[in-house]
Amino acid sequence: MTSFCVFKSSVKFIEKFEPIEIFLSRIRSFSEASIDCTSHTFFRLSQGQRKVFGCETLKNILFNEMLIVVAIQHNQNYAIYYKYKDQKVIKIIISIKPTFIRIVTFIIITIDQVPRRLL
Repeated sequence: MTSFCVFKSSVKFIEKFEPIEIFLSRIRSFSEASIDCTSHTFFRLSQGQRKVFGCETLKNILFNEMLIVVAIQHNQNYAIYYKYKDQKVIKIIISIKPTFIRIVTFIIITIDQVPRRLL
């Protein structure tokens, strides 16, 4: 059964969920040096926000922050939700390849914007 995750009128198909322990084991098999960002990673951010959220900050979040849920999308990208400060959530989309992880994009949302079926 396919679930739908809606943010700002874009629909992402979630095929399945992955247990947090399995996801953490999977990404911890990569070094931080094998995780990269592209210009697309930051396209939603203002210049000021880009000074706060760089690739190193996102890598730190991937390895160290508290996960809420891990979902695998129809395109095999992972939608990962992390607790953030002040009732906020960081949603990071990553692509896991055999030798590297690419941070595709991310967005900061309020906890109310996370679909209830994901919590």
